[in-house]
Amino acid sequence: YFGSKEGLYLAVLEAAYRGIRAIEAGAHLDDLAPEDALRRLVGHTVDYQWAHPEFARLVQSENIHRAQYLAQSESIRKLNVPAASLAMQPI
Repeated sequence: YFGSKEGLYLAVLEAAYRGIRAIEAGAHLDDLAPEDALRRLVGHTVDYQWAHPEFARLVQSENIHRAQYLAQSESIRKLNVPAASLAMQPI
């Protein structure tokens, strides 16, 4: 179904990132000043990671492997753009 173990892992990784980004999208960050938006983003991220420890383990694994699978995923790159652009806004 996924073609390989690596394909399955990438599908799990993409689903995990969709989960955290969905929480962030529902946080209405565009309605806030940049500093308040960043505080809310960090708060939601920490809450999500506490509720989903498997996400933190996936991120740790990717860090150890220098983002080997993250680099292969166009969908994760697209999901990460809004969060990265928020972090780049001047306060």
